[in-house]
Parts: sequence; C-alpha cells; structure tokens
Amino acid sequence: MIELERYGKIRENIYKYIICILLIYFLLASYYMNIAVIFGSRSTEHDVSIISGLTVVKELHKLSEHTVEIIYISKEGTWEIGGNLNNIEYFRKNEAKGKEIQLLFTKDKKFTVKEKGLFGKTHIFDLVMPITHGMNGEDGTLQGLLEMTGVPYTGSKVLGSALGMDKIAMKDILSSHKLPQVKYVSFYRNDWQLQPDDVSQHILQSLQFPIFIKPANLGSSIGITRATDKESLEQAIEVACYYDSRVICEEGVEDLQEINCAVRGNSTEQKASLLEEPVTFQDFLTFEEKYINSGGTMQGIKSKVKIPAQLPNEKMTEEIQEAAKQVFKVLNCSGIARIDFLVDKQKKCFYVNEINTIPGSLQNHLWKESGISFSQLLEDFIENALDSQREKEKNSFAFQSNILQKGEMKK
Repeated sequence: MIELERYGKIRENIYKYIICILLIYFLLASYYMNIAVIFGSRSTEHDVSIISGLTVVKELHKLSEHTVEIIYISKEGTWEIGGNLNNIEYFRKNEAKGKEIQLLFTKDKKFTVKEKGLFGKTHIFDLVMPITHGMNGEDGTLQGLLEMTGVPYTGSKVLGSALGMDKIAMKDILSSHKLPQVKYVSFYRNDWQLQPDDVSQHILQSLQFPIFIKPANLGSSIGITRATDKESLEQAIEVACYYDSRVICEEGVEDLQEINCAVRGNSTEQKASLLEEPVTFQDFLTFEEKYINSGGTMQGIKSKVKIPAQLPNEKMTEEIQEAAKQVFKVLNCSGIARIDFLVDKQKKCFYVNEINTIPGSLQNHLWKESGISFSQLLEDFIENALDSQREKEKNSFAFQSNILQKGEMKK
C-alpha cells in the first residue's frame, strides 16, 4: 500500500514536471521568432539596401532570442535565400548567390517561402523586416504583399510607405496640415515631352532660382539637380524624367542649413531623436557623400555630421522635433523614419523637406547619440511591428451578406 502511494506521488510529480516543461516551451515559442530580413530589390538604391540589410542582420544575430535569415531580391527580381548572402564581399565581387525561392500563401499568418526544386526546403517566418530602399520595397509595394500574407512586419504600412516615397503626394498632404514647406511645382513627364515651353514657363513664373529638380519617387539624392538658370533647369528636368514619370521642382533656400531628425513609434506615440546636421561642402548632400565616402551605409555622413545640430536657439530645436513627430503621424508612419528639414539661416525659419520611411541602417548612429543602443532600437522595432499586428487584428474582415443569393449577373 505504501509502495503504491509512493509511486502515485512520483507519477503525479512527473505530470507536474511535464506540464511545467510544456508551459515553458509554449512561452518561449511565443517569444522566440524566426525573422526574415529582406533587402535588395529592383531599385536604384539596391546596393545601399544591401549594406543596410547586412548591418541590421549582424546586429540581430546578437539578439539570441530570435533566429534570423536573409532573403535577397536581386536587381532582376529573383528572390533568394541562404548561400553566401551574409557576406558583403561576395556582393562586391558580384558573386553573391542564394537558393531561388517562391512565395507560398497560407492561412496561418506566416511568411512562407519554398526553395525551387523537387526537394526544396520550406522556410516559415514569424516576422518580416523589410530593409529595402526606394522603389519596389520602400514605396508600399512590398508592404502590400506582406499585408496579403497576414504576417507581422516592421516599419510603415502600405499608405505611410507610399506617401513617404511619393514626394508630390507627401507635400500635398503636409500642405493640408499647414506644415511649413518651400514653394513647389509638379508635373508629368508626358507634359514636358508634349509642351516643354509651357511647363518651363509655369516653373519660372512660380519659383525663383535656385531651383531643385527631383524625380517624384526616388531617394538618396539620385536624379536630383540644382538649377540656377533656364538652361540648367531644362537639363535638370531631362535628368529627372529619366528616372520617373512625375517630377517636382522646389524653390531653393540660399543660406541653407540641413537638419535631420529620426522618429520612432506609431500613430499613438512618437519619439524624436536628437537633431543632426550633415556637414557638406556641396549645395546638398550627394549620394556619394551619404553612402560611399569612408565606406558603408551612412559611413560618409557619420564622418561629416554634427550631433546635436547647432541651431539659432533651443526653441527651434524643439519646434523641429515636434514637427518631425507631426509629419510621422500625419503620413501614417510607424516603426522608424527620418525626417529631413531645411533651415533658412537668414530668416531663422525651417521647412519640412521629406521623410525617409526606411532610413539607411535605421539611422542607428543618430539613435545611439540619443541614448538608444542598436540592440534596443531593433527590439523596439520588432515590438512595434507586433503591436501593429495586434491592432490590425482588432478589425473585422467579415461581413454577412445575402448578395450572392439575391444578385443576378447581367449577360
């Protein structure tokens, strides 16, 4: 009898241990995630995205809570995984290669890809981190694809990404919210090709030189030209039209000071970084200065930057930070973004220039100076994505209707 009681207690304790182990397993499983970092894509900023993506992956590997895999989108549009994609030297030698994959749509709200071939491995991800710059990645197209899979993903969603990329739509939205901007004129490439004299005349009547001419949907200073007379204006328009079907022209600020402010958060709460001032000897920071000089994403800018930026007074610093948070919210952004400002040193006022919804390496050098480590930044970035997913799941996507029973198709 005593032996039976003893064995009964042992069995009961074993059951308790098993239950505890299962609880621990499920708790850990809910926290440990398999994360896909996507970079590259068909964009003029493809190479910048590679550097940003590998920088983020390197830091994510330090977070032992999660596993991380790279998904690379080539310039031709193929999706690849594994191989030697984690080494930048292979990209520099144009020898980077992974296993080609295809996307599978499932109903479990996971990001599922399968390697091509009869025995291709299937990879399932709990969260996706797009570190793509420019078109076909930062403009809402990749975000729309991720929305269809139902998987949580970091950064701004479809609307915020699209508005952030399109300079014309962005400026129109900011104007409706009375945020300060320089004068601007926009037009279609087709208008320029059919009636160049009318377009040129409209610009000259609306804006004063210097004028900056930009493609509507590019970043990293690509395709941007400064014009000081009619001839250089028309040449600059030709350059911009090469990159995009819509062009924006902005009136320049003569005594200019560039200021950047990073913002993280969502529609409920926004946190602004310290301000930084890129130091450049040219009229504006070029693509080479941002990404090539000194090597690496934003390495050129880090070697030529003042943090915190020196402004005329503390009040302007606070006003720019508040404006940055307002831009972030008005454009429906989330995650991490960088808002660029132009300060007129003569008039002692500032203008919103543009927003970058996936800034190079997530602007981690500026956050570091603001007291946020790269690891903490990424942890917050991931939690923000999960919060966005939880908020989205509060929405109802079902609506009971009898339209199929009553409706008739017309022949």
